[in-house]
Amino acid sequence: MERQKQRHALSNGRQKKSDRCDRFFSLSLSLSLSLSLSLSQTLSNSLSLSNSLSNSLSLSLSLSLSQTLSQTLSLSLSLSLSLKLSLSLKLSLSLKLFLSQTLSLSNSLSLKLSLSQISLCLSLSLPLFACCGL
Repeated sequence: MERQKQRHALSNGRQKKSDRCDRFFSLSLSLSLSLSLSLSQTLSNSLSLSNSLSNSLSLSLSLSLSQTLSQTLSLSLSLSLSLKLSLSLKLSLSLKLFLSQTLSLSNSLSLKLSLSQISLCLSLSLPLFACCGL
């Protein structure tokens, strides 16, 4: 009976030790799980921070690209304006050229008219001179 009590006491002591070990392991497991959870939360926070940084970088990059595009557009607009101005200058030059050609044509017509008038006068005055004996 004594032996049985001793055995029972020994088995109770072992059981208490194993219960303590189990509690320790479960506590260390829960601590490691909570630590890994907090690490994953920190990682997810850092990932979201890096995502927000990359988003802000992409936004600033797109803004600078749009600014470059607007500058390019304004440059193309100024180029088109200068092209329109040069076209209008060419048009005015061609109009001047056309006007000068018209003026030279009218000059040649007036010269031809004056020459024909002179020849008409000469042809009319020659028989008159012949009659007078000149």
